[in-house]
Amino acid sequence: MGGSAKAEERIFCQTNYFEELTNFFPKHRFKFYFCGPEQSAERSDKTVKKNDRLSAFFYKATTGEFLLDNYESDEDIL
Repeated sequence: MGGSAKAEERIFCQTNYFEELTNFFPKHRFKFYFCGPEQSAERSDKTVKKNDRLSAFFYKATTGEFLLDNYESDEDIL
């Protein structure tokens, strides 16, 4: 999902806003991928873990660049 350092990144890292999901869905794990040119450089290409079932990966680039850089091909499926 899109994100910026001033909004989504800050909300994820400094509040418990996203942790509410683990309260509503106690059997699920969540990993968010925040992509955007406005992400902070210090968190880019890093995972922040809030608890054992909630983490986020931050990527300072466009979503298209993220997909190109993180695309994994599975030859067995083709």
